[in-house]
Amino acid sequence: MSITVANVIKHVHASHPNQWDNPTIASCLAVITGFIVLGIGLLRLGWVVEFIPAPAVSGFMTGSAISIAAGQVPGLMGITGFDTRAATYKVIINTLKGLGRTKLDAAWGLTGLFALYLIRWGTVYGAKRWPQRGMSNVCQNYSGY
Repeated sequence: MSITVANVIKHVHASHPNQWDNPTIASCLAVITGFIVLGIGLLRLGWVVEFIPAPAVSGFMTGSAISIAAGQVPGLMGITGFDTRAATYKVIINTLKGLGRTKLDAAWGLTGLFALYLIRWGTVYGAKRWPQRGMSNVCQNYSGY
């Protein structure tokens, strides 16, 4: 949804320059979509969603994740000078072109990102290696579950 909201904001700024600020456009869009979802709910039209195939949803989610990640990498690396909301392939190309302009601050962000992935990998590995120490045993011994 963030990609769609960004595209709507870009379109509104192109059509009506300097008329509304970004939070106002996003809030208006949220109210409009909220009324649409309310209408779908009140008319009991939720079954229409079942016609959207799972591979299409999966592909859209994967593409959105790649697009969002590509847009975050330049900020993480401290690379500036281009539009991170442009097409994903342009952002990736401009990021690769700007690797020489990476700031030293990126060391903190990349170290933190690496540490988070290392912790994630370690916990997944530990859960597979020692399944008897998992949360299921803790939950069975606790009467509140």
